[in-house]
Amino acid sequence: APVRADGDVPYAMAIQRALVEVTPGSVMVLFHSPPAVGEVEPPLFYARHVKPVWIRFDTHSFLKPIQVGRRAAFERVGDMPIYTIRRGDDLPAVFRALS
Repeated sequence: APVRADGDVPYAMAIQRALVEVTPGSVMVLFHSPPAVGEVEPPLFYARHVKPVWIRFDTHSFLKPIQVGRRAAFERVGDMPIYTIRRGDDLPAVFRALS
């Protein structure tokens, strides 16, 4: 589904506002394209006892031919898991890995 970043609130501030409503002990799944990971400080999540999981989109890969059967890239920034999604990635496998 196409999504446009046309809001007036910066993404980091929207996350901070949403954190107030998230139940402590929850997992917060965040979707973005770079560089949003560095814009939100991990202590904001930990203070609320919320586990962040980032789904990052490799926007450049969507301009290239599909590469089927590839697994999404995974990394960590501190304790925060980050899954990078590229065109052709197996999305059900990515979301199964989150559980």
